[in-house]
Amino acid sequence: MKKFQFPLDRVREYRCLQMEGEQVKLEELHARLIALEEMAAELVRQKQQAEQSVVGSSSTGLDLQHYAGYRGYAVRVAAMVAERRQAVLRDIEAQRARLLEARQKYEILDRLKTRSRGAWQAAVDREQESLAGELYLARWGSA
Repeated sequence: MKKFQFPLDRVREYRCLQMEGEQVKLEELHARLIALEEMAAELVRQKQQAEQSVVGSSSTGLDLQHYAGYRGYAVRVAAMVAERRQAVLRDIEAQRARLLEARQKYEILDRLKTRSRGAWQAAVDREQESLAGELYLARWGSA
């Protein structure tokens, strides 16, 4: 009997590559989320440092004016970072759905391959058993 060949193996390999690509995209989105969270933390740290420099020293009116301008800037940047973070979180959820779909499509083909291989193995076993039986009868009859 010929060796096992799964007719949809190319499609299965394509689905595997597709699933891996979706996983890479998800990891990239997680990296973007981490970068945004680090940016937000750095912004908070800088804001606290600016507050301490203004409060801790004898500040002039000009220093307070600069601090007020910086504070407005920091609020706008924080809002922008929060907005981008929410957008990335939405993208992550959508990407998870795409990854799940790709994984399901791959697993369907993988299970089909396993079943096909099992059926093929059963046929091989039956053929070998039949051949062994015929050989035994041929030897028994010639003895």
